[in-house]
Amino acid sequence: MSVEAIVWALNDAPLPPEEPGQPSRSALAFTLVALANHASPDGTAAFPSVRRLVSYTHLSERTIRACIRRLETCGLITPTNPAIVAAHIARADRRPQGWDLALHRTRDPEHLDPPGKTDGGQPLHPARGHEGQPLPPVEGHGVQPLPPRGAATAPEPSLNRTRSPDESQPPLPDMPGSRHGDRCPAHRDNRAGSARCHACAQARATAEEHIRSQAYAAAQARRAAINRCGLCDDDGYRGTQVCNHRDPGAGAEARRRAKEFLADRLRGDPRPGQPPSPD
Repeated sequence: MSVEAIVWALNDAPLPPEEPGQPSRSALAFTLVALANHASPDGTAAFPSVRRLVSYTHLSERTIRACIRRLETCGLITPTNPAIVAAHIARADRRPQGWDLALHRTRDPEHLDPPGKTDGGQPLHPARGHEGQPLPPVEGHGVQPLPPRGAATAPEPSLNRTRSPDESQPPLPDMPGSRHGDRCPAHRDNRAGSARCHACAQARATAEEHIRSQAYAAAQARRAAINRCGLCDDDGYRGTQVCNHRDPGAGAEARRRAKEFLADRLRGDPRPGQPPSPD
C-alpha cells in the first residue's frame, strides 16, 4: 500500500469530466484509489486482479474494465513493465495487467477550492489561546504559521533532555543460536556504548540481512503456494477469505475410498486388481 499514491488519487488526480456513455467520476475515483492501494510509493507496479478491484469497489467487472480504459485514455495510468509482474507471479496465465499511476499529473490550481470556501459541512472551530481568547486570523487554509526558528532565551536543559543513542535504539530480534544477535561479544550483556561500536554495527547489519532473507523466503513460499493452488486468485484469496490451499473435496473423496475399501474387505471381496480366490 502506498500512502503517497492514495493521497494523490484522493486529492490531486485530475479526473476527466462526465461524458455520456462513460463511467461516472465517482466510479473512476474509486477505481483509481483501489489501484493506488497496490502501487509503490512512486505510483508504479500496481497489478491487482480485476476480481480484487471488484471486491474493493463493489462495482461490476464490466464497469471496472470501462474505468480502467477511461483512466488509461486520460493518461492517469499507463501499462507497467511486464517483467515486474512476472517477477511476482510465475504463471503467465494468472498474471493481471499492471499499471503505473501518473503522480506527476495534478489538478490545475483554478480547479481547486479557494481558501475559506466550505462545502456545507461543519466549519472548524477558531483556535483559542490559553486565556480563551480567539487567536488572530492567519492567511492560508486556517493553519497557524510556524514560529520563527531560534529562541529569544535558551531553554532549560533539564526540561529538554534528549535520549542517548543507546536509549533511542530499539533492539533487533535475536539471531538464531545467539542471545543478542544485534551486538558484538563485548556488548552482549551490556548495551552501553553498543551504538558507537563498529563490531555491533556489523552484527546489526547481519541481523537485518537475516531478517530480510527470512521475509523474502517466506514471501517466495507464499507465492509458490498460490501458484500451485487452483482454488484461489492471484492474491491468495478464495472469495473473501484467505485461501489455505487445501481442497475440501479431496479429503472427503479419500475418506469415501477408505470406507469402500474397508467394506470390501469385510465382505471378503478381493482387492482391486487381484483375481478372486478359488472356492
